[in-house]
Amino acid sequence: MGQWDEDRQQWEPFRPDKPPPGGASLRLLIVVMVGLLLAGGAGVGLWALSRSQEGQPPAFVPNVLQPVTTLPPETLTPVSPTEVTVTPPTPSPSVLGPRAVVMRYYRDLNSKDYLDAWSLGGSNIAQTSYDQWVGGFATTKEIEVAASDDVTAPGTVNVFIEATQTDGTVRRFTGTYTVINGVISSAHITSSDP
Repeated sequence: MGQWDEDRQQWEPFRPDKPPPGGASLRLLIVVMVGLLLAGGAGVGLWALSRSQEGQPPAFVPNVLQPVTTLPPETLTPVSPTEVTVTPPTPSPSVLGPRAVVMRYYRDLNSKDYLDAWSLGGSNIAQTSYDQWVGGFATTKEIEVAASDDVTAPGTVNVFIEATQTDGTVRRFTGTYTVINGVISSAHITSSDP
């Protein structure tokens, strides 16, 4: 589709190499708007960072957010001159908050990754050998967990656990986990079944 040229008083065909009238000002407006949004976001982020205490997130940030990690250069694998495959590293437990450590522990148990669960603190709370601890999950089909950070006791995570057994029965537990330096250091879990 063309456009009317007022000077020549005729229709001019559309030329993709020639920017449309007003295109430069539209691009400038978009660049300014993006810049303002980025500056505003940075300002809010700096304000939130200045309000945080001892590395804890500000009170208005939900504790379900996972931390952002920077990818080391060795995780970038060139595939072709125009493609790059990114392999994100598994975050180490030390960068996870207490609730995230507990949720990861149960995610590992559900996926039968007992070695990772053991290293996240299973070894601290098992009060038995690794093999006996793993054997204790032989009749567990799935574990669902509701967890929340205890705001009155840093490092403490309150949990409600429903463990579905292979025979279909459900066992319920409540209690707390204590997480220190990204590892579960202790647990106080009791059955809430009648």
